[in-house]
Amino acid sequence: MPKQERHKTGEKGVYYIMGTDAKGKPERIYYITYRKDGKQIQEKAGRAGKDNMTAAKARNLRIERLSGRAPSNKEKREREEAAKIAEAGKWTVDKLWEVYKEN
Repeated sequence: MPKQERHKTGEKGVYYIMGTDAKGKPERIYYITYRKDGKQIQEKAGRAGKDNMTAAKARNLRIERLSGRAPSNKEKREREEAAKIAEAGKWTVDKLWEVYKEN
């Protein structure tokens, strides 16, 4: 979490900090906290202006993460990394041609 002051919302496990948008205007940035496999997880849910995030939407996101219907941000990054590695391991015409030229 950032070193800025967290403000409580009316929703359980949802907090926000005051940040600024690209134009320098103040904006709320929502965070969710929950426990998964005995570890506490704190994730950014979204920005009020850019992502049209509200405390209620952040609460619904938290519920989806707790129930397992939506993956956590860490799980999303791991899946994307695995997909990149799998894509890099595929044979292409260029790779086949390079191997053919070497032999």
